[in-house]
Amino acid sequence: MQTVSAQKAFNFKAFWKGHAAEMIEIYRAEAMSDIVKDPTKYALIDIDQDGTPEIWLRNDNNEDGAIFTIGGDEITLVCAEDFKFHISVSDGAVMTSGGAGTGAFYSAITLIEDSKMGKRIEKMDEYNIETEEMDSGYSIDGDDVSEAEGKPYFDRFTAQDFSKIKWTKLPKTK
Repeated sequence: MQTVSAQKAFNFKAFWKGHAAEMIEIYRAEAMSDIVKDPTKYALIDIDQDGTPEIWLRNDNNEDGAIFTIGGDEITLVCAEDFKFHISVSDGAVMTSGGAGTGAFYSAITLIEDSKMGKRIEKMDEYNIETEEMDSGYSIDGDDVSEAEGKPYFDRFTAQDFSKIKWTKLPKTK
């Protein structure tokens, strides 16, 4: 995962001036909470190391945020986070994970390829009160798959150290 070189090559201030309203509208429409706090800072992270950065927006309390790809002419929301679901970043992938009700935990890995969303692998862990064990279900792009097909994506995912991410205050758009 690259941060510094991606930031030097990309004029975020100009991009933000032209796309801030669109990105915030996309984020608000997909936010998991009714109480969405608008972003106050950003980080440019080249998740797939293709030379085009992905954009991570967050607010000051680090609870609400979203990651966008900007491949081609399209701005795409990869995932959003709030007080229940948090984002982790790895080389070539983004994970959102958090509690999904009593005894349940949800995780989703989205692969980033050529600054666009690739496969989305989901995992739902649920405590089975009858067997007193965890049951896990996997899917890829919405289709149920076996544990042998889904689990390797989660085994390979290694979250990057958040302290290495350089956050910058969002520029004013007016």
